Amino acid sequence: MKPNTEKRQLKLAAVIIIVVAFTIIVLNTLQILFIATNIRKTSTKSYEEECSEITLAYAELMAAKVSEYYSLLYTYTNSDIARTGTDAQIVAWLQNNASIRPKDFDYVAYVDAKGNFDSDKKSHTTVKDRGYFKEIMELGWETTVDNPVTSKTTGKTVIHVCRALKRNGKTIGFFCAVMEMHTFNNMVSGIKLGDTGIGVLITQDGKIISTSGNPEIVENDLAAINNDKRAMEIVEKHSRENPNELFSFWVKNSRGSESLTISKNVRGTPWVFSFLIDKRQVQEASNILRRQMVITSALVMLIISTIVGLIVFVFLKPLNVVQTTIRGIAKGDADLTKRISINTKIKSEISDVVEGFNDFTEKMQEIMKELKSSKNELVSSGKSLDEVTQSTTSAIIQITANIKSVTNGMDQQATSVTQTA
Repeated sequence: MKPNTEKRQLKLAAVIIIVVAFTIIVLNTLQILFIATNIRKTSTKSYEEECSEITLAYAELMAAKVSEYYSLLYTYTNSDIARTGTDAQIVAWLQNNASIRPKDFDYVAYVDAKGNFDSDKKSHTTVKDRGYFKEIMELGWETTVDNPVTSKTTGKTVIHVCRALKRNGKTIGFFCAVMEMHTFNNMVSGIKLGDTGIGVLITQDGKIISTSGNPEIVENDLAAINNDKRAMEIVEKHSRENPNELFSFWVKNSRGSESLTISKNVRGTPWVFSFLIDKRQVQEASNILRRQMVITSALVMLIISTIVGLIVFVFLKPLNVVQTTIRGIAKGDADLTKRISINTKIKSEISDVVEGFNDFTEKMQEIMKELKSSKNELVSSGKSLDEVTQSTTSAIIQITANIKSVTNGMDQQATSVTQTA
């Protein structure tokens, strides 16, 4: 019987532990999903804000640098010779005063209305086919800078920063500062955020000018953007409606993940500065937290299940004592002097049952004592009654004998009287 009882108790304990563990798992799973989702949203929003600030800051920094270059050309356009001299005089003055050239410029050239390009290094070429010539001389722009091109003079990749020379409101030519992209390359190359956050300076048609990432990977990512219909719709809408504002979107990259892309046109240039960061990095914090919460929840479940198991064991142990004692009383000689004793200071329903059972047994014992005492008195009274009964019976027999004797005497007297008569 005892092994079966222990099995039932173990089964009960196992059921309780399983129910508690399952409840903890369900609640923790819901908690993890809720917290991880909120943290992911918060983390994503935080990254978007931070990356937007980076994009805006660098785009404005580049725009300020280009604006500085435009300002440096005032030295040339505001000179006396530029205001009054002929094209030939301007070229001669430029070449004779090469020392005034700012250090950021590789060389400075004067371009006349026919497209003759004469530098302060005494080199000559024609640039009538260049975009910056058309923008200044045909479209009437005050300033312009082009996308990096191969210089006709040096063969290096350079940009041309141009400012128009006007007389009486008419553009007669322009000064053009030529430089390599070192300054902008240095700006972009230092842009890093974590493992995947990079900066890239591109032309408006999507060609890379400079990047802080792997050029091949960046080129593949830009190709993925160009092939994404939704992303291109955002770019085109931005170009039409808000060309001077930030714009952003999520797009699949060349590595099978997604990238957050935030871009801004560099004011005063045909360039776009973009900041790209992989979704895995953006969500890394929430993923780490989720893993930590899973591990913590598993430990909490293990600890709580162990504690519950110990509590069940502690509470079931007195129940074993109760059961054994009751069975002992029920069998054998029904010894009512037995009491249940449990070694626990914990006040529980089981201890209340034990106290009640002990009180009940004590009451039964008192009743049995009273019954035993009453039985002895009844036996004694029975013996006395038997003695009285026997004495009474003897007296009745004696009386009956005396009556018979009297009767016999009376019969003899009657006979004597009859005979006498």
